[in-house]
Amino acid sequence: INGLAEVRGKRQIKNLRSRFDLRLDAVGNQPVGALPVAGIVRGTVTLAPRLSLEFQESHLTTPNSTLSAQGTLSASSETSLALKASTSNFEEWGPLVESLSGTTEPIPLQLHSEATFNGELTGGSAHREIAGTFQMGRFEFRGWAWDGLKAELHATPDHLEVAQAVVRRGESSVRLAGASALTHWKPAPPGPIALTARVDHTPLEGLLAAFDISYPL
Repeated sequence: INGLAEVRGKRQIKNLRSRFDLRLDAVGNQPVGALPVAGIVRGTVTLAPRLSLEFQESHLTTPNSTLSAQGTLSASSETSLALKASTSNFEEWGPLVESLSGTTEPIPLQLHSEATFNGELTGGSAHREIAGTFQMGRFEFRGWAWDGLKAELHATPDHLEVAQAVVRRGESSVRLAGASALTHWKPAPPGPIALTARVDHTPLEGLLAAFDISYPL
């Protein structure tokens, strides 16, 4: 890590304000399983009246992914942080996604294009919300190839909603909408799940495989 940190304030620690301008460089000879990260982070941190971070520019990269953030992240008051993320290799984020989803098995997803999320983290400390658009081009799930997916996501610590989701394969499409209960951002077993689907010109075998359903045909 290289960069500048400038501290300003009065006699009382609660008035302390710091400006930072940091550059992260990925180093060679990474330990097995480590993910090299590079990028820049610029902004200010304020201790009063509440601890908050203001990201004027934040852009991090890994070998196959990027993450950008701009806005304010507060420990106890209103947060408004714009987020952009993209990856062309699901394996970089597989362990994190699997941990958040509560699954003990690897998620059988393989990307043949870029997956992106463009959204915002908002709300106070008692009620954070993440909302945005997730989309990707060609991918394989459970061995079945699809041409693309797009969905609107909205999540709070106790609720996840997926709206206007469309999965495409040639002239076939599956339109989905659903909701699930969460506990501290993770699935709440055995939490209820509501799901609706509309299928157009989609092979039944592919649909069953997507939902991991085994049924004699």
